[in-house]
Amino acid sequence: MKLKQKLILAGSLIVTIPLVGYAALRVAGIINLMKTPTVACMPAIKANEYILGYRFKTPKVNDLVCFESFDESSGKDEMFVSRMVAAGGDKVEMKDGVLYVNDKNADAGRTLYNAYIVPQKYTDEFNEQDVVTAGVPGVSGADAMVFATEATIRQHKVPAQLLIYKTDYQDEFMQKQWNKPWNADQFGPITVPAGHYFVVSDNRHNAFDSRYRGSIPMDKHKYVVVW
Repeated sequence: MKLKQKLILAGSLIVTIPLVGYAALRVAGIINLMKTPTVACMPAIKANEYILGYRFKTPKVNDLVCFESFDESSGKDEMFVSRMVAAGGDKVEMKDGVLYVNDKNADAGRTLYNAYIVPQKYTDEFNEQDVVTAGVPGVSGADAMVFATEATIRQHKVPAQLLIYKTDYQDEFMQKQWNKPWNADQFGPITVPAGHYFVVSDNRHNAFDSRYRGSIPMDKHKYVVVW
């Protein structure tokens, strides 16, 4: 066999073997390459970004996880991605927008997407998907809500106020799930049931996580995000 043919064959094998291996692992349900369906995990994972999930990894606190949960729009279980923040037996609470697990600040050192109120004339500084200009409780017509990291707000040097819902604002979806007058920033405390975990997404005001869905049963857990 000539050198050129050998090189072509070697190159083909280098490409083919990993693809075949990936296909076999995916068919077996061991790994899964998928697109994130929402912006809930911003800034850690962007919307429509590809992630790789591994099935045989025990989820731990702070892991990004894939799980199945009922989706009202489709009427069936769908795959969602969020951050595991607590396991069975843990106490979870949100106070003034800060997450506490077992009475300890679980947000310390974590980069989050928060909601900020800014004048509408500054919204061009942000990605269109991160801007809400209407229908936000407590936001006047001259202002908008933007989802951003603290660093992004500082970078753009725009007048911004961190949005924190107070106890007098009741979220109808949380009322339905928990029968409690809670909201995204004032939640709990609750104790995670055994055999479950609790997820709270990094995009705190733009995610439908365990604050709304409830704790996730382990039999609904599918993958831990490994890439």
